[in-house]
Amino acid sequence: MATRATPRTAVSPTVRKGGAAPKRPGPTPPPGKPPARKPPATLGGHLRKIAPLVVFLTVLGALIGIGTALGWSLGQGVVFVRNIWPEPAEEVIITKVAPPRPATPLEAGHACPASSLRLELYANTLTLVPGTGVTFEALVTNVGRVPCTANVGWSAADKHIQITSTTGELVFDSAHCHNDPRHLLLAVGQQEQQEQPWSGRVSVPGSCTTGQQLVIPGTYYARLLVAGVEGAVSESLPITVTAHDPAAQPPTGDEENLDPPVTG
Repeated sequence: MATRATPRTAVSPTVRKGGAAPKRPGPTPPPGKPPARKPPATLGGHLRKIAPLVVFLTVLGALIGIGTALGWSLGQGVVFVRNIWPEPAEEVIITKVAPPRPATPLEAGHACPASSLRLELYANTLTLVPGTGVTFEALVTNVGRVPCTANVGWSAADKHIQITSTTGELVFDSAHCHNDPRHLLLAVGQQEQQEQPWSGRVSVPGSCTTGQQLVIPGTYYARLLVAGVEGAVSESLPITVTAHDPAAQPPTGDEENLDPPVTG
């Protein structure tokens, strides 16, 4: 007896709201075999992935370190060599100079130039009160290398003291009061010392200060010089002459005796 086949009715897929068709199920695994699973990621796998990067960075760091060390060593080497390397010697220019000729007896007795004479002038006071006077101390020293001769007497041709006003007017010259020339051989370092008083009166040739008037109050400058030797002069010494005090005893004229009389 023949079996009657039952016709199959095609089933259309169910459409969900929203218009999206349902996913078809994947292939069904054979019975008795579980579905294949993706193996989980392990630490070793990660290390294998980053190992080349680690190696690259390690090599790069090593190269940088070696380069830095070499650069530092090279710099230190340059500094070391610079420290031990001698500086180039400066060029020394040698000029031949003839040695000084030894002094002969004739040269040793020649006239002292200004460069061989040191002239100094001092005073026992820098303020002159009318009627009292001031005493100068004159020093002449041979500061040269050889003995020489100098006019160290008191005269117009020797050493003398000049006193001038602030305008340069000559008011006193010891050459007006002395005529005592003296030519002396001065040894090296030898010093001649003499004193010269001044009463504060004007001097004139041949009469010194006798019968002359007192200088007016003010500032005057005294200096010591040697006649005939250009540049042989001491520093100026300021002397202040004060006004006469009316309450004091007026000058009697005895102060003229402070200046030595003309001699010779």
